[in-house]
Amino acid sequence: MKRALTWGVPEACGAGDGLLALSCDITEMCAAITSDMNESGYEKATDFQKAGLRFRLPAHMRYEGLDLPIALVLGSTGGEPVRQGTTSAYMQTFKPEGAIDGLFATLVLDNGMKIRECPSLKVLGLTLGGRTGRPISIGFECMADSVRLDSTTNTPTSLHYVEMPSDGGRVLMSQGVFRMNESKQGALGSTDLIRPSSFELKFRRNLAGERPAGSPTDTIDEPANVGPVEARLALSFARYADLRLLDRWKAGSPYKMDISFTGASIGAGPSRSIKLVFPKLEPLHVRFLMEKGNQGLVVEFACRETALSPEGMEGVSASFHLSLINTRSKDVLE
Repeated sequence: MKRALTWGVPEACGAGDGLLALSCDITEMCAAITSDMNESGYEKATDFQKAGLRFRLPAHMRYEGLDLPIALVLGSTGGEPVRQGTTSAYMQTFKPEGAIDGLFATLVLDNGMKIRECPSLKVLGLTLGGRTGRPISIGFECMADSVRLDSTTNTPTSLHYVEMPSDGGRVLMSQGVFRMNESKQGALGSTDLIRPSSFELKFRRNLAGERPAGSPTDTIDEPANVGPVEARLALSFARYADLRLLDRWKAGSPYKMDISFTGASIGAGPSRSIKLVFPKLEPLHVRFLMEKGNQGLVVEFACRETALSPEGMEGVSASFHLSLINTRSKDVLE
């Protein structure tokens, strides 16, 4: 996957543009064009036109190599990564923007038999989550202008030069630390630890693309906003004995939270890490589970923006921030 600059014009993928995905199932979307009613009074579809390609890219969450699709869906990287002291470690912080106009990429899929190229791909959403004893997973919801099987930009010869980013390893649930308290309370600390058995963050943009008027091709224009952005966080507790969270739920209090994962060190410098920060979580739903005598709990929150950053989260006002510390030294959107 490589950042593209002109919609409909592919970029050549090369060194460092490799993406480790688990699978890809491309579905072509068609829009029915209806005309006059038939003799029974029902509208009849008389023609179809292409309405883009939709598919999902699932992957194991890794400390390295997923910066670009994350930046494409959230819309902001905060500029150049910040070097951590004099080491080869850099920190990049992503946050959701209201619009992602002009942010898209070229995606090339090579299954060893046939090369498929999506010249322009828009990332509509992401799902990030995991459960006890498992690696963290991430999935990207995508929409592309078209798929080509005869690309002259990305060919079997050129793809020999594609390299994967340095392997920082998968992110594991066992590497995570979860902290939560009420927004009005002090900065998060060791007394605010919680231990969910699973979590899931869903972020989705409502985008739609249309075929240009009079276009002789089956491609679509760059998708644009047609609705609000949605961000939800779900936490599951297999054995929930601490009812303080439920008490605050009953009081209708908003929360703040952070989730941190720490991996292998970068040379003699800091460790690779991923951190999610939520300045304002509003409870939406609570569901009780009973299994083999154990009472569990699933709580879903809406991730909200805040005009006033809570204590300990200065400068964080978006619905959430996602920070990565890895070896990437350049802004992926530049």
